[in-house]
Amino acid sequence: MLTACGGGGSNGGISTAAINIPLVLSVPAPTYAAGSQELAAFTVLNNARATCGFGQLAQNIQLDLSSQEHVNYEIVNDLFQHNEDLNTFPLGFTGTNGLDRAIAAGYKNAGSVGDFGERTLTDKPTDFGTSAMRALLNAPYQAIGVLGFYVDVGLSSAVSAPGSASPKSLLQVSMAHRTAPVAPSTVAAGPQLIAEGDVATYPCAGSTNVNRQLVVEFPSPVPGRDLSVNPLGTNVMVAVRVGATLLIDSATMTESASGAAVLLRPAITSANDPNQIYRSHQGYFAPDAPLKPKTQYTVTLAGKNNAVPFTRQFSFTTGL
Repeated sequence: MLTACGGGGSNGGISTAAINIPLVLSVPAPTYAAGSQELAAFTVLNNARATCGFGQLAQNIQLDLSSQEHVNYEIVNDLFQHNEDLNTFPLGFTGTNGLDRAIAAGYKNAGSVGDFGERTLTDKPTDFGTSAMRALLNAPYQAIGVLGFYVDVGLSSAVSAPGSASPKSLLQVSMAHRTAPVAPSTVAAGPQLIAEGDVATYPCAGSTNVNRQLVVEFPSPVPGRDLSVNPLGTNVMVAVRVGATLLIDSATMTESASGAAVLLRPAITSANDPNQIYRSHQGYFAPDAPLKPKTQYTVTLAGKNNAVPFTRQFSFTTGL
């Protein structure tokens, strides 16, 4: 199985003066069908966000529609990309970017909109919602989106037709927040933000079945390195409140049982991100090689949140 990630945002920034709401601690039960890829992905995403302090997301039917239309566009045109092209690939076109597609699907007062996709090349297009979402959470540039300040989420999946020359399964994730409330929804306007002084990570204490390797991401977090041949390990995402400045002074990872040290690559923040995507409040670090399956690891992290020192220590467990 080869998994390929891609992520994009439309109007992705927020003003420092933006209205914001506290982290969302509970949302209505989703209406995705039992056993569906969408329900599986929604459950993994919201469990990760709730457990690790990023706030939960509410299912939104307009964003579900936006996701469905875009994943259908990718299937009928045999593509995997975030922007749609009316001139070159007009079949199924609904909007150039995530913001356009969300508005076309009826999402009112759209503020920031991000769209994130996962493609699995496989001849067994089943049970990929869980693995696809875990792959997004373990990809440095996708993690900053799926763990971002959005409030609403829409999900859709699709598989290529039987006998396709390139069989694939697709998961599309659309996330957004509004600039003003829309009745009868009770969801407040504005992004949900980590509290001042708080530091959130994914994985975090209690995280299980975490992806143990990163085999591909676009753009590549290590330019020039073929991750399909030489993968990274588990990406540890670190975030503070939007507008604050995160510094990662030190990070270590060990096997919890044996105490054996894991070789980590240098931590990445906005100051040294090779793709200049990370913002001042975001950072990550990752092992230079895949971790062991079904193994618990302990992370010790020290840094500064707006010049105020902090430390974190937690353990997580990898999946297969």
